[in-house]
Amino acid sequence: MNVHAPLAPAPDHDVLIVGAGISGISMAAHLQMLSPATGFAIAEQRDNLGGTWDLFRYPGVRSDSDMHSLGFRFEPWIDDKSIADGPAILAYLNRIVDERGIRERIAFGTKVIAADWHAAEARWHVELEQSGKRRTVTARVLYLGSGYYDYDAPFAPTFAGREDFAGRIVHPQFWPQDLDYAGKRVVVIGSGATAVTIVPAMAEKAAHVTMLQRTPTWMGARPSKDAIANWLRKLLPRKLAYKLTRAKNIGLHAFFFKRMRARPEKASAFLTKQTQKALGPAWSAKDFTPPYNPWEQRLCLVPDGDLFEAVRGGSASVVTGTIERFEKDGIRLTSGELIPADLIVTATGLALTMGGKIAITLDCAPVAWNERYFYRGCMFSNVPNLFVVFGYLNASWTLRADNTAEFACRVLELMRGKRAEVVTPVLPKDHGLVDDDVYAAFSSGYLQRRGGSTWITSRIAAVSATARPTTACSRSKTRRPAFRPDVAPERIWTAALVVIGDEILSGRTHDKNIAQVASWLQVQGIRLTEVRVVPDVEARIVEAVNALRTTHDYLFTTGGIGPTHDDISVDAVAKALGVPVVVHPEARRILEDYYTARGGVLTEARLRMARVPEGADLIPNRMSGAPGIKIGNVHMMAGVPHIAAQMLDALTGTLEGGAPLLSETLGCWVAESEVADLLREVEKAHPAAQIGSYPFFREGRTGANFVVRSTDADELASCIDTLSEALAEAGHDFTPGVI
Repeated sequence: MNVHAPLAPAPDHDVLIVGAGISGISMAAHLQMLSPATGFAIAEQRDNLGGTWDLFRYPGVRSDSDMHSLGFRFEPWIDDKSIADGPAILAYLNRIVDERGIRERIAFGTKVIAADWHAAEARWHVELEQSGKRRTVTARVLYLGSGYYDYDAPFAPTFAGREDFAGRIVHPQFWPQDLDYAGKRVVVIGSGATAVTIVPAMAEKAAHVTMLQRTPTWMGARPSKDAIANWLRKLLPRKLAYKLTRAKNIGLHAFFFKRMRARPEKASAFLTKQTQKALGPAWSAKDFTPPYNPWEQRLCLVPDGDLFEAVRGGSASVVTGTIERFEKDGIRLTSGELIPADLIVTATGLALTMGGKIAITLDCAPVAWNERYFYRGCMFSNVPNLFVVFGYLNASWTLRADNTAEFACRVLELMRGKRAEVVTPVLPKDHGLVDDDVYAAFSSGYLQRRGGSTWITSRIAAVSATARPTTACSRSKTRRPAFRPDVAPERIWTAALVVIGDEILSGRTHDKNIAQVASWLQVQGIRLTEVRVVPDVEARIVEAVNALRTTHDYLFTTGGIGPTHDDISVDAVAKALGVPVVVHPEARRILEDYYTARGGVLTEARLRMARVPEGADLIPNRMSGAPGIKIGNVHMMAGVPHIAAQMLDALTGTLEGGAPLLSETLGCWVAESEVADLLREVEKAHPAAQIGSYPFFREGRTGANFVVRSTDADELASCIDTLSEALAEAGHDFTPGVI
């Protein structure tokens, strides 16, 4: 365990919590209880707290877990209904933050754009955006309680004929508060928890509601009130009654989950029998017998059997089929059947993402999350001072949120006791772990679509008794894994970068893209060998593009693809390639969906971001909608660093490259002139490695960081070992990682 004194002035915050929903509030309360000396602040991009419960405002919105387990362990749920609606949950959360003095710690309307770990300072530099203005704050620890799905863009499949439908189409994630559906024919597309909630709620006013599903879902009815909980609360002190009810519900849920997974045939028969009884003659095998076993997808809760009652009473119905297209008066199925509709609700699910789409970097290098192991369900291997909340797949989200918050607080107190600045789950090179895909047993659509988010494909370590990662308060640097070891290292792939923009040349804007592009390319096995910064002048851009694309394997450009008149990169690249500029239809659709979902329109200025050189493909951009562009070996990206980082993330693994340039660092309190000969001899003994020396003067002492680079992981490790032994023999104090 290595302990280091602070290397920079005190950070703005000890802990910066992202998100004022259940996860963020849990962490704030736990810090007050378990680590009261730790300062914290909460950044919340919305204008209100509550996260999911503030965002979703569709009819009937409610919990899909009982509130004795969805509620916090430290604050009893005292309402009669254990299956609560959205307003009741918001009231519960607001009461907690007000009673505990948490509200004044929340910066509302504050979006976290990017976070870069500065190893030399042992803290995060976090870029915030508030009221259109950006600023940077520092924090020792970053705690991401921002949920697991994209708040800005739901999963929205493309339906043919959408523009032909005469009525209104809405998604539950952006429910219009002025929507009047009384007396209308409504079709709800979907069969998950949202659809199961919306259908009976809308059926109270609508002429008729049809739940249109591709496949049925397993459902289970239960009372919305917990009779035992309400009885205990009359007899016992409030906290004791809550504790007993919570333990009961968690235990029963775990019991039934394990039993259903162990005996799926009996579970299927039981649920089918219960559904048949609830629906009577309205039951049909086609509409209520799923093609998967119970709990391969989350079991849908039907409180008080409200959905079954609506279907049995005729105000709602369930149709199983495949959509062929939308038509003027409804939805045509591939069977030929037309389902009439005045209003369509696309309850098609969520788009998974983690960390609020924050661009996370380590010393400007993007993090390949799918090459990290997940430690204790809340940290990533070799990523310092970062905690992430991701709830259980088969139980209440809050159970995991509370556990993660408690663990984080214990780690913070351990750091305080050891006077440590950095905590990193250190995964050694010879860890011996194997991948364990915990999602494989679940067939839910939102999990099967997770490949679009590298956060959600992080590796889960199946830890053996003899090889277990340990949390270490240290300054360890990441040991990058070797990629594509079958590629011959003698083939060196090269790239060039053209940075476009007058604001860079004027000094008004400091470029961050060069470092992050170079770092990302190294991991892809590609060397950035040349960079040019050019003004917003078409002739200069054309000249640079033609000079560099023909002398390098890949060319990247940043800047000049926005909506304004001086964004001329598309025109310049098209001219360099000798092709016309066209509006890409897919880019146009993406932008239309993006702005429509936010209540805006696709103006002529915004449409400029759909213009591409003819023949180009798109680079996805989950951050702001407007895509990047790739044509031939030219890749055009946004100039805004965090958006460029998202585009690089989308390109990961798509380019052909050689062996990546790996690096490790040793920090040493010695003048580099004293070890010049030693460094020369070590490098001479390892011809496949290079050693760079970077001196510094800090705390009245002279030192140097020695960066060893190689395309061969074994040679890199061997060179580090030789250098460590040589420094030790010479009597010099050194440490792994950057000082």
